[in-house]
Amino acid sequence: MNPIVTPGEAVGTARTNLFPADAPVCGVRRLLGVLYGCSINTLNTDVSMPLQYLLPNCNFIIRDVSINNAQINNGGTITNSATTATLGVFTAAAGGGTAIVSNAAISGLSALTGAGGNLQLTIATTGFLATQASNSTIFVRTGTAQGASTSATVDVYVWGEVLV
Repeated sequence: MNPIVTPGEAVGTARTNLFPADAPVCGVRRLLGVLYGCSINTLNTDVSMPLQYLLPNCNFIIRDVSINNAQINNGGTITNSATTATLGVFTAAAGGGTAIVSNAAISGLSALTGAGGNLQLTIATTGFLATQASNSTIFVRTGTAQGASTSATVDVYVWGEVLV
């Protein structure tokens, strides 16, 4: 039997009836949240990241936080070398709650070429297990600012698995 169509059911409605949009999809790696142009140039600053790619009332595990597209403006010269900035990801503002990524140097950005690569940050635990009801927003925190740059930004991506 075709798994998409049951006998007597119109093909047009089979997928909707058998696989509703809110059905839990377990163990599938997916993008949970993204911040474009997150500033890394202001000391001890938090930027909230809503985790908007979750199913309602689900549990999830954050498996990976990666950054790319570094744009460091040093007096009009755009580079991708973050030499002093540190970044962390937490469940509460001001570095509070649980550390998903401890405040860590992102000097590895010097190896990236703009949007051409990713720097994976180290998850503080084996995997951050949470529920959407209590952790629908996380916070990206710049611990040490990039400094003398006119502006310094990166894109931050949070990947994980949705559980039932």
